[in-house]
Amino acid sequence: MIDVARVTYRDARAEDAAALAEISRATFLATFGHLYTIADRNAFVAETYGRKLQAAEIADPEMRHRLAFDGRDVIGFAKMGAYKLPVAAEGRRVRELHRLYVVEAAKGAGIAAALMEWTIATARGDGADALYLGVWQGNARAQRFYARYGFEIVGEYTFEVGAARDPEYVMRKPLA
Repeated sequence: MIDVARVTYRDARAEDAAALAEISRATFLATFGHLYTIADRNAFVAETYGRKLQAAEIADPEMRHRLAFDGRDVIGFAKMGAYKLPVAAEGRRVRELHRLYVVEAAKGAGIAAALMEWTIATARGDGADALYLGVWQGNARAQRFYARYGFEIVGEYTFEVGAARDPEYVMRKPLA
């Protein structure tokens, strides 16, 4: 069980790349691994969550990462940056929440809420007038969480993992 009083938060640094790669792989596989063939999920995880890519994203000035720690262990993170979803965005400056991942043991402890509040505040601080995200249509828990923060479904797209084609919603939260 996570002791919420011990959880600390900070922005990612270059030396966090390996830990960020590991939590990304672990949480993706725990949540979505059952949806894909072993070959497809292994290829996706290697391509999307490798340590070198995480290091490059941490160094990218367009990307922002906020990490949650229980002691030395990363137990959650938010990744926000430039808008990349394949649906036309409304707004003069928009940002995208690319990932909000929390380990299973920390779910329901307020970690995701703290990361979401950081994301919204950071997007506003960047001058964004809207924040977008993509969410798997089968992930009702995540959709309810995002709706509590004012996100609404504004579109759909297909997310590809190997041969699998997952239906996703695009959700938008106005910030202005």
